[in-house]
Amino acid sequence: MSKIDDITIMNAWMFPTVFADERNLKLTKQLIEICMNRKIESIQQASVEHHVKPRLNSHGTRFDVKFVGDKEIYIVELQLYREYLLERAEYYHALEKVASFRPGEPYSSLKKTVVIFICNFDFFGLNEGRYVYKSGLVDHPELNFESHSTTIFLNTKGITKDKLLCSLLRLFETNQTSDEFTEKIKQAVEEVKRNDRKRESYMNYEEMVAWEAEHRALGIARGIAQKLAKDMAVDMAADMAESEKQTICKNMLSENLDISLVAKVTGYSIDEILEMQKNM
Repeated sequence: MSKIDDITIMNAWMFPTVFADERNLKLTKQLIEICMNRKIESIQQASVEHHVKPRLNSHGTRFDVKFVGDKEIYIVELQLYREYLLERAEYYHALEKVASFRPGEPYSSLKKTVVIFICNFDFFGLNEGRYVYKSGLVDHPELNFESHSTTIFLNTKGITKDKLLCSLLRLFETNQTSDEFTEKIKQAVEEVKRNDRKRESYMNYEEMVAWEAEHRALGIARGIAQKLAKDMAVDMAADMAESEKQTICKNMLSENLDISLVAKVTGYSIDEILEMQKNM
């Protein structure tokens, strides 16, 4: 865990604290525009640690930050792990579309969804600073239509000719500013650190994360212990079964029964039975 004075915008608590603040929505709008390399409509709403679960028995998820615009919904997430990133992106799009589509609404009112992953690794391995993934007709590119689901992968270690994006990636990777926009982000971070209520909120967050990590570790340890106990029980049962089988084999041999019959009943090979008979 890091003390609040040492953390940067890439901290899982600091990032949504800065960009979901209503006073920083203009800053957030510019962030999304740089990530998408185009202008977007105004953002009216932002939510932090937004939890989505359409049904009680379905798999839910929790977004770092979600922003709602007139025509699009933007989900922005910091990513430290590369596992199942494409699958998660597809699920995020589907989940948010289901959650935001109200009964009785026409399909024309269905909002487009944009998922932005800010990664401290190169997911595709091409050394690019930005990758844009959209659904389309691969077999017939001439028929491709406007996608309603866009996923953007930022690689903080990547290279780009886009000066604004380059500056943003540098801030994410090294915490160094190189233009007015990144300087504003860093100033917003420092304002959070000077706010006593925010500092208390961060302390509570650290305690919650520590508690979750402790109980997750206890759960893993408990699961390992249960598996070991189960494996030991299986091994003991197997040993008991082997012992009983040997007893049956020896009893049959002591009655001078045909060895082929003994083999058929016990499952031992002829050589194993002869060796056992030799040692009796």
